Amino acid sequence: MMRINFAVGTIAAIAIAFAGTASSQTVDFVHYARYDNPPVQADFVGKVTEEIASIERLVYTKDFPINGTTSLKVERLTGKTAPEKSAYISFFRYDDDRLYVVASIINDPLFGKLELLLNPYVSFPRFAEAGETYSGSAEIVVSLGPIPALVMATVSYHFVGLETVDVPLGHFENALKADAAKTVSIGDVELGAIRTTEWYHPLAGLIKSYWQDSKLTTELQRIDPPLESPPGIGEWWNMEAVFPFPKNDVLSGGDG
Repeated sequence: MMRINFAVGTIAAIAIAFAGTASSQTVDFVHYARYDNPPVQADFVGKVTEEIASIERLVYTKDFPINGTTSLKVERLTGKTAPEKSAYISFFRYDDDRLYVVASIINDPLFGKLELLLNPYVSFPRFAEAGETYSGSAEIVVSLGPIPALVMATVSYHFVGLETVDVPLGHFENALKADAAKTVSIGDVELGAIRTTEWYHPLAGLIKSYWQDSKLTTELQRIDPPLESPPGIGEWWNMEAVFPFPKNDVLSGGDG
């Protein structure tokens, strides 16, 4: 996307995202997550208490073909010293009104690789209101080892509201806080779940996560392309983080 005037364009975009927040705190989640204008990648440092426990990376690929459509692919890579292992991949698309979860790929330690091709897609209102919970489910057949099984995949978001968040990249005011849960179950038996608290900001997308099972907190340390410094929006600056691994230079993939 061509960027003509970053400061003016960013302020206008944030004004649209904040429309109505003074009274109802209704925000455009697609814009807050930057699914409409994804970066190439975002690097995080993960800590439990004060100890660095992992290095995380989100890699964004636009127009990726999967499950009968093209979508935004968001892959989470993780590792103790470098983001080498794929933990999970989510695939999204959106329209003027709704956000759709098209598919997920989870690398489960017990069952191995689970490909969740959702049919129908799980969807939520694009414009999220603070205090509301949105949930959707789909039944799919997956292979649990050598055994095919009909499972229920459920995705839910509870949007808490807007907060100020400080991470290594900088000071983010009016970040959207959401409690997220992604579960896979057979009947009443839960096979696996990912439960997180997440913070999003329209300038950077996901800026912070808290993983409820491992007590891991991941905070944004660098984004590519890097943020420019728009005037008049809090205390913003560019902070170059030094990482012991090369960045991913792949801009996009798929046939589109």
